[in-house]
Amino acid sequence: LDTVVVGGAIVAAYGMAGTGDVEPHALEHDLFRPALAMTVMAVLRLRPLAGAAYAVGVPALLAGLGAWVAGSAVGAADAATHASVTIGSGIAFLLVAAAFQTTWRRLEESVSEKCRLVSTVAHELRGPLTANRAYVDLVRDGSVGTVTARQQDLLARAARATGRLEDMIAMFAQLESAENPQFPLRPETVSLASLAGDVREALAPAAEERGLTIELDGLDALPPVWVDRGSAEQVLMNLVSNAIKHSPTNGRIVLTAVSGAGGAGIAVEDEGPGVPPEERSRVFERFYRGANARQLRLPGTGLGLYVAKSLIDRQRGTVWVEPAIGRGARFAFLLPRSTAIPPGG
Repeated sequence: LDTVVVGGAIVAAYGMAGTGDVEPHALEHDLFRPALAMTVMAVLRLRPLAGAAYAVGVPALLAGLGAWVAGSAVGAADAATHASVTIGSGIAFLLVAAAFQTTWRRLEESVSEKCRLVSTVAHELRGPLTANRAYVDLVRDGSVGTVTARQQDLLARAARATGRLEDMIAMFAQLESAENPQFPLRPETVSLASLAGDVREALAPAAEERGLTIELDGLDALPPVWVDRGSAEQVLMNLVSNAIKHSPTNGRIVLTAVSGAGGAGIAVEDEGPGVPPEERSRVFERFYRGANARQLRLPGTGLGLYVAKSLIDRQRGTVWVEPAIGRGARFAFLLPRSTAIPPGG
């Protein structure tokens, strides 16, 4: 569809600018530039493409009407015919733009409905899973009788499976805050050093299971940022959890300070295999899992990095990935400094 619209815009611009007796150079000025703008914008997604169709349709319609009036005034039949073609082309582009806008609205409604469904399902599943974990823990503790070594092993596997389900449900629940623009965020002044300390404490058991250490380096010097604390903590949790999954046993994960124009943030460096150059532009896509994760069958939904980027984007920040010094990956984000936010911003 992009190709058809862009091609039609260029052909129409050249055709209307190069034929007829009604000021072809003026038509070229009116139509060719919007056609070029449309070509550039069409590589983007649906809404910019609708805007580009409007950018071509409106000038074409106005130029055609002007040419038709001028041609009719002097009795130039060829000019009036050419002007009619121009008007028809403009109307066609406006109809295409309107169709794009309608499709976009329907997509937005579909996303909102999906967010509500996912949130509802995640909420309803939490209760049964919590009860299931409690029952498993009671049996493992021997509260209902003696447990053999074989039974302990099976119960441990059941507990791990329950934990994975809980993580998956929690990740789906995060989609609401990440994708739903109506989900409230409450920005406040937040210390990144304090945030990192809380995340390290929360993920220390998962890291210790794999013999990993989580180190903080230079975060006390960072200025406070203006962000919703809960979502910022979720972002950092997702990045560190990702590093834990991809790090070799007995390795290190280091959280270092990042600063930029009007912003401050944290970089998470691991000693894993890193992210190949061809995958760096895709790691933040929804449900995307890299070749390394698929080959090693690492647990995950492919949503952690997507949620992290979506939450950062909602708060005027940036997030990226690059190679770490030596080996591994370095995921980093920047958020606006607290002092950079105007009053009431």
